[in-house]
Amino acid sequence: YVTRAHGESLAQLGQFVEAIEAYEETLALFDAEDERQLSQEIAPGAAPEAVTAVTDHSRIQIERAYTQLALGDAYVGLAEATREQPPPAMPEPISQLHKLRDLVVFLLSLPLLLYMSLYLGRRVWHPRFWPILLNLDWIVARLFVSGAHQYKQADRLLEQHGEPAEGVAADEKLAYLYLSLNDKQQAETLFRRLLDEAEAPLGSYRRLSVNLGLAQSLLSQAEPEAARHYAEATLPEIAQYEDDVLEARARVLLAEAHLGLSANDDNQAQAAILHFERALALYQPQNDAIRMTEIADRLQSIAQNELLDENQQEAARRVATAVSDFTYPIRYRHPATVIFRRAIFILLAIVIFVLPLYTITLDTGSLVSPAITFQGREFVLWPALIIEELDVTQVDLAAENLLDVPAVGNTAAPLQFRPAVADAGLAVNAVPATDTGVALQFGVYLVLGYVLLSTAVGIAALIFTPLHSLQRAGQGRVRLNKRGLTVAEKQMSWQNVNEMIVADLKLIREPLHDESAFALNSAEAQIVVPGNTARYATVRQRSTQFLPNSLPSQDWSYRLVRSRMGVWYIGTVAFLTILAFLGSRFPTLLNFDFPLTPYSVADVYPYFYLGLFVPPLWAFVLRPLQIRQHVYQHNRLAWWAGLAGLFLLLLRLGSLFFPWFTMPDIYPSLGILLMVGGATHAFWQTRIPRSQPLAYPAWVRFGSLFVALLTFVVMGTHLWREVSSYHFLIVGNSLRDRSLLETESETAVTLT
Repeated sequence: YVTRAHGESLAQLGQFVEAIEAYEETLALFDAEDERQLSQEIAPGAAPEAVTAVTDHSRIQIERAYTQLALGDAYVGLAEATREQPPPAMPEPISQLHKLRDLVVFLLSLPLLLYMSLYLGRRVWHPRFWPILLNLDWIVARLFVSGAHQYKQADRLLEQHGEPAEGVAADEKLAYLYLSLNDKQQAETLFRRLLDEAEAPLGSYRRLSVNLGLAQSLLSQAEPEAARHYAEATLPEIAQYEDDVLEARARVLLAEAHLGLSANDDNQAQAAILHFERALALYQPQNDAIRMTEIADRLQSIAQNELLDENQQEAARRVATAVSDFTYPIRYRHPATVIFRRAIFILLAIVIFVLPLYTITLDTGSLVSPAITFQGREFVLWPALIIEELDVTQVDLAAENLLDVPAVGNTAAPLQFRPAVADAGLAVNAVPATDTGVALQFGVYLVLGYVLLSTAVGIAALIFTPLHSLQRAGQGRVRLNKRGLTVAEKQMSWQNVNEMIVADLKLIREPLHDESAFALNSAEAQIVVPGNTARYATVRQRSTQFLPNSLPSQDWSYRLVRSRMGVWYIGTVAFLTILAFLGSRFPTLLNFDFPLTPYSVADVYPYFYLGLFVPPLWAFVLRPLQIRQHVYQHNRLAWWAGLAGLFLLLLRLGSLFFPWFTMPDIYPSLGILLMVGGATHAFWQTRIPRSQPLAYPAWVRFGSLFVALLTFVVMGTHLWREVSSYHFLIVGNSLRDRSLLETESETAVTLT
């Protein structure tokens, strides 16, 4: 009991790992005591002893169940401390882009779903569960499922050995766990089941907590009226218990419910501001900086809402001034899972580039088909070079015999060329792969490989990541006040800031948390706010409010989809799809030359793959290299890009420039040039902040410059030779096709 009490005190202090260890020790002590009691009962000749409540088997099982409930709370508490727990609010309208994003996240999280389904059941496969996967790490998921496992084990023990009222103790905790995982429907089901329990009715205090949980689940399902009803009903009874934290939570739920109803009633916004004000006053004595910051952010959004009148906006601003220190948690993301996801995106881009090359090819060839016929007459050979394939049965031999041909004894008669060009030119056909199942098999192998690799990475992260390191990472905070900015243990005063750098990677509009950041520079140091900070956009907005408007800034943000590179990439995919269709159905359309050029669509087909090659290289290598010149001083991206380019250079030389992809084979040389050149540029330009010396030593910079010059000479020469040789080939083919279409007289004029 003392050990369990020690664990409870540690959990209240936020030391969840130490609390978990204490609870596990408590379970081991209960098991030992249970075994000792059973051994005494079955020992021969054992003296009868009074069975106390402590040594009673059923009582031990009940105490074990309560310890498992506490252990589950510790797991869930550590999980919530390492990720952002969004405040209760009305959900945003779901657009088609959100559904597409959730589908992509679902496909990328298949191994994680398999793992979670072992503990949480089949409901994790439902689409409404997918949004929670967006920022869910393997380690955090393990904590949640471990908590659910402990709750379910405790529930079975209490139902078997405890009173009916004790049997529902785990249901409330499970309901809140599902609410944390954004499974609102399951949480609502459990909360309603608890309220309707007839055999074991809830006590008055627990009923208050369940009512608030039900109100939160209803609010998350866009039912503000029902949420207000349940939250409002708790206020009179909460006042009897004088529980400030529970009342503050009820006030926040009521405020959000009023905001949800404000679209039809302007007075609802004023009521929401009053509830926020009361909740803020209740949280301040508790020194709950995160909850106070959440309320201040909500009030700021009200003050910026143009649909409200000026009095309500001013009231929201006035209440928000009560908060001067803002605290935001930093989500935990295991480095291995982040690197693995980046590698998957790069591999996907490579597959999209390579797959069309090996599944659809444009088979180009001449319609010129020589057919040679022989006819012997006085030892005279009569060859005829004709253009269209002749059927021997249709040749008029009598007409041939009437020709007056001078014989020259037993010597051969002079050759006579009789071109009969009916049609000539370039035949273009889109030839599919010989085995149409190859692409399908390749896709299946890719999916299976991804599932196995992702599972292996996730399991390795679970095994080799100690909970102590996870707890230290979960204590990361971003703090802002009038004095300056603090990220973890690093501080910077606003007065020392001389530059702001923003580097967000956006898929469409919203920043990708693991790939975004903004930094503040002083003359001596840099402080970086990572994109996985809770309400990252609000943190950046608040930071700019403390800085002068004239502060120099750089914005290196970029989008993957809504950008010129994104449009080029998507347009190339669509164009190649159309090209493959036209080549297989209407091949003659690909044979027309562009005006004033010898090139046709089929001739420039190899160059179309630039749209599948350059944008991914820019998005995943070149642009990040530019960003790392200004942010993240100790990153290794320049090293990795340079070494990858050097490895490909050696491989290219070792293969004696044997074609890898298309003809002309420009893509290996182009990729090597860009990677080596980008890494060299990063070695020479990186200085963080800009007033400091160059980040890389001289031997690295000059060595990279030598390698870059060597690469430029070798790969640049090869690239120029490939392009120029292909150009002369196309010009020669064009001249050949035009000459075959000319008549005898036109050919004679051309030759003269």
